[in-house]
Amino acid sequence: MSVHESLARDALKRIIRDVAATATLAEVQDWISSPDDPRDLERWYIDAIGQVHMSPPRQWPMEQVAALARVHAGLVAGVFAMIRVGGPSLDGGPGRDADRERNASRLSELYGPFRAAVDLEQNQADDDGTLSWHEPIRVERASGVSLLAPCSRAGMKPVMLPVTLDPWSVPLEIGSSPPSRTLLHLVEDGAVARWPYDADWLTLFVNLEPYWTKDLLESPAF
Repeated sequence: MSVHESLARDALKRIIRDVAATATLAEVQDWISSPDDPRDLERWYIDAIGQVHMSPPRQWPMEQVAALARVHAGLVAGVFAMIRVGGPSLDGGPGRDADRERNASRLSELYGPFRAAVDLEQNQADDDGTLSWHEPIRVERASGVSLLAPCSRAGMKPVMLPVTLDPWSVPLEIGSSPPSRTLLHLVEDGAVARWPYDADWLTLFVNLEPYWTKDLLESPAF
């Protein structure tokens, strides 16, 4: 079992020890399994957090659902933040792993201060390359407060707060990569960029509260 799979298993163990958390996990599983439910998490969002061998989310192991739920909860709580990164050649998502040179070429013209470097060898590496930025960028984190949107059909919308990130270089994951790997990068590396299959942009996830997430690396005691 890999480190990220072990992390997902431990996340599931923590959840099932708490009645409210277990109920929330069941809700998340329902959201990602019922495409006609208006409460659904959007597909691009699920794919950005993780893709499990291109299987539909309803077929995921519960450990991966738990990992997705943990990332989603972090975003809702403002512990994690995310931002989309675009480029003129990203439409349709990346090619397969064997097409690394073309993927690298398509990532060579990202908008703004962002630069991607693809590992063309990737011999059992922990990631597919890096995403970096050479000047401060702004992301938004959830404040924990929600307001009713002007359009009542949209429901409650979270109030977002701006956060500035200094220049940085973070792991890049291309194509299929499970939620557990995204969660591990957030806890261990502090951030990760994802370019999932079929996505027209990269999604950068950042851990803004590493102190509060370090306990996820410790196995729960029973």
